[in-house]
Amino acid sequence: MIIVIAKATKEDLPKILELQKAAFHNGVWDSKTSPLKQTLSDITFDYQKGVILKVLGAKDEITGSIRAYNNEGTVHIEKLFVKSEFRNRRIGSELLRKIESFFHARRFEVCTSEKEMSKMLEPQGYKPFKTDKTADGKTLFYFEKWR
Repeated sequence: MIIVIAKATKEDLPKILELQKAAFHNGVWDSKTSPLKQTLSDITFDYQKGVILKVLGAKDEITGSIRAYNNEGTVHIEKLFVKSEFRNRRIGSELLRKIESFFHARRFEVCTSEKEMSKMLEPQGYKPFKTDKTADGKTLFYFEKWR
């Protein structure tokens, strides 16, 4: 399968938001940080403050996305997802490498509700550095990478 990773356009945002909500429906996020609660206005703000990438599959269908922004020298990588039928093909790893290439920072940080993400993050140089609890008492895992 041939995929293309490209910067998202403003016109892509409604579709990315729709796919994001489907991808994160089983997450442990609390109501304040939930990708399920994000609005078109929220994702537009993310688009304006950072970089959003999309994965294009067959027929230029969006099959995944990732976003990141730089805050005081740390690049925060968020909302990495790939549609379920395209998982386990290293697309997530490619998204991560591609988004990193947009930033000239020394530190990158990823927060996830899925501990299993360590299988993708650690081989790319990310190390766990803290955990946190949501308002609902569920665990969030934080990983960082230094260049």
